Amino acid sequence: MNLSSLFCVGFLAVLFMSCSTDDKDEQLRIFSYSFDFNNSDHGWKAGFAEYSADPADTAAYELKFQHTIQPLGVNRGIKALMLSGNNQGGDLFMYLKKQISDLEPNTSYYVTIEVELASDANNGQVTGTGEVAAEKIYLKVGATQTEPISVVENNYYKINIDKADQNQSGTDMVFIGDISLPKESPTYTIINQSNSPYNKYYNAPIIITSDKHGAVWLIVGTDSNFKGKTSVYYTKISAVFSLTKK
Repeated sequence: MNLSSLFCVGFLAVLFMSCSTDDKDEQLRIFSYSFDFNNSDHGWKAGFAEYSADPADTAAYELKFQHTIQPLGVNRGIKALMLSGNNQGGDLFMYLKKQISDLEPNTSYYVTIEVELASDANNGQVTGTGEVAAEKIYLKVGATQTEPISVVENNYYKINIDKADQNQSGTDMVFIGDISLPKESPTYTIINQSNSPYNKYYNAPIIITSDKHGAVWLIVGTDSNFKGKTSVYYTKISAVFSLTKK
């Protein structure tokens, strides 16, 4: 889905919640953002959570974040935001975040987020329990007033917002699918996921109220239950904020 489609999604987003259509004075307001990471990181920052805070354990996770060229076989010479980690404990959250600061203050919005990324998580790899490894790497998107950060609790890094676990949705993030590819896909293939009404299975609404300065934080990440190394290359992230206002 391209950016023009996202404008349509913004209009459809209001259908996530019931509202009166009798008030002729209501006006729909749309705020749209699109970030292509080929030329810039656009100020997006990375974080990691759900792993041991012990330095020796942390080193084993091989956590990496970089604005770099995508792997061969995707888009030659095109840059992306790369997140990589070697999930040692069967639970690892790798995320990107950015603050949006030009919304209307203290205003509730419906948010539709689309993510384009390159993944090599094909369905050919199976876990020891017979599960498909790629289907255990869950993609989530969200928005929150609070800046998402990783904090240490009981010698363990946790995220300070409610993303819920694995393929569950929390109050701050929603599950929009996994990053698996068809078996016949080549190494690293571009996929698109979103929480829009076009997503038949995962069209969960995101509803956020901006703070007094008109700011919110966007967050996108993978919540992995797969033991092993995963690297994803985020190529584009788009977001549409929409509201009905008198």
